[in-house]
Amino acid sequence: ELKKELLQLSKRYGVDVALQPETLFRRSKRLIVMDMDSTLIQQEVIEELARHAGVFEKVQDITHRAMNGELDFNQSLFARCGLLKGISVDVFKHVIANLKYTEGAHFLASALKQLGYKLAVISGGFTPVTEHVKSVLGLDYAFT
Repeated sequence: ELKKELLQLSKRYGVDVALQPETLFRRSKRLIVMDMDSTLIQQEVIEELARHAGVFEKVQDITHRAMNGELDFNQSLFARCGLLKGISVDVFKHVIANLKYTEGAHFLASALKQLGYKLAVISGGFTPVTEHVKSVLGLDYAFT
């Protein structure tokens, strides 16, 4: 009955719900890893950098080709980053200053920390941005 009700809530609000049995094994899990782009923040950092470098459409095209399976991740990352070659560090500062955090990200991080979880943010690159997000949200780790 509970599963049925949660499934209905999930559909109604457009969210995922996961149920796990209450066991000692489940309780011992204390690390949560979250993606940065379009998850903790509302933007894709590479697209924001590309916008400032004047190559947004080219980067977006490569991203779409990768999502359609025409390029693998490494090919697309190298191609997109190649278009950003030579951008100023000031562009990173501007992107960082204009990050839009997903609604509830601060509360989620704070609540999970109070419950004793270790939290990490991961991203495909751009260490200055992931380190900033880690600091702002009070996370424990940042991996790029």
